[in-house]
Amino acid sequence: ASMRLLANPSTGTYFVYLTGGVVDGTTTALSTITKYDVTAQSFGTLTCSASTCALLAARYWHASVAIGTDVYVAGGTDSGGNCLGSLERFTTDATSNVVTTLSSALRAKCNPAMVAVD
Repeated sequence: ASMRLLANPSTGTYFVYLTGGVVDGTTTALSTITKYDVTAQSFGTLTCSASTCALLAARYWHASVAIGTDVYVAGGTDSGGNCLGSLERFTTDATSNVVTTLSSALRAKCNPAMVAVD
């Protein structure tokens, strides 16, 4: 799983988003997105415009980075042990929380690294 912190210092709210991962003791990749409210010290509920708040490709050993109110998730490994070459964006909008695929044509990478540059 991969975590990213998004903050709104003006309101004092800080959230950590946990993406993907693996079912304990297996190689079954997860597509879940979990929100943790750092200020309240509790897990929150995501409201989504789609039927579910989930990555479009289940993955573990992936990379994620937060830019503004978006979390970008790239690469990783699927349940079959295959490296993934997709880049997804999770928009943490208060009303929609939409996941979209930005590219499926990346060179497949297991356990990549990402960095955001301002």
